[in-house]
Amino acid sequence: MACRKMETETLSDPLAADFFNANFLNIRVLVGVIPEADTRKKLNESLAISVETYPLCLLLDHQGKVLHQVVGDLTPHDLINAGKIALSSKINNLLETL
Repeated sequence: MACRKMETETLSDPLAADFFNANFLNIRVLVGVIPEADTRKKLNESLAISVETYPLCLLLDHQGKVLHQVVGDLTPHDLINAGKIALSSKINNLLETL
């Protein structure tokens, strides 16, 4: 139920949608729809994180490194704040390489 609520209320919020469309490439992954695909295992292996709770929002850099992750039913405001944290982390990572 929390995933459906996130989809209908948070992800469709105009402010959240505008923020994420302007700053991120957004991908939705359905887990458990095709059991033989074992999406959870593939995510765990490829991203080296533990996917145990849904909904899960992963905010990645261009190399697939997790900048920030949040779980649970988020409000549009909370989701935008998570995005800002990820962008801040990305900027800090770039500054460290200079």
